[in-house]
Amino acid sequence: GPFLMTAGPGSGKTRTMVARVVRLLNDEFNPEEIFCVTFTKDAAKEFSQRISAAHPMGHLVKVSTIHALAYKIICAIAGRKPNIISDFDRRSWAKKINFDDPDEILNLVSKIRTAGGVKNQKDQKRADQYLEFRKSRNQTDMDGIVLIAHAMIEKWLAKNQISALIVDEFQDTNPLQFSLVWLLTAAGIPTLIVGDVKQAIMGFQGADPRLFESVQTQNPGKLEPLKQNWRTQEPLMNY
Repeated sequence: GPFLMTAGPGSGKTRTMVARVVRLLNDEFNPEEIFCVTFTKDAAKEFSQRISAAHPMGHLVKVSTIHALAYKIICAIAGRKPNIISDFDRRSWAKKINFDDPDEILNLVSKIRTAGGVKNQKDQKRADQYLEFRKSRNQTDMDGIVLIAHAMIEKWLAKNQISALIVDEFQDTNPLQFSLVWLLTAAGIPTLIVGDVKQAIMGFQGADPRLFESVQTQNPGKLEPLKQNWRTQEPLMNY
């Protein structure tokens, strides 16, 4: 199983992750075979900059969001870029099904993609109608590229060597993203998973911090908590 790190705010999480990458580079790991995944573009940019500043070969380490990794997998295996639907077109298609509340349709589709389904056949039918609209135009969305990459991961791993994987903000994974990461881990790639269930903020997009809790429960001997807080005084942290 993976190695786990729980890290609250101000615990030196990013510094620790950068130090892990530097250690790998000093041990002569190929920087292009070290993959670091997080869940926002800003976090990926900061992480990449700090690795680059910490080691001469740091700029070659692969740092991306999970969606960017999925995009890369699709391009490599399909030989073309996925046709990602714009937000405007997403809402336009959804309005054809529910003009007054297109977000309801988009949320239903997201539940199907990320959490495995919805509660009743009526909702399922409306979500399927939206997906058929998109399929007729050969388009996908951000959840869709993770789903497509999931189906391609085995072929991609056969062509690409990954020597180490670090996944940050794991508490913000939804079940679909979790499954994609877990396929990489299950392939035998040494993996460090980092997160803090108290900082979960992506529930509105289907994220489920219980996924990280379950991984901790199943791998108690591989858990390394960062307990020291370097940013906030102890009375406030205990509030």
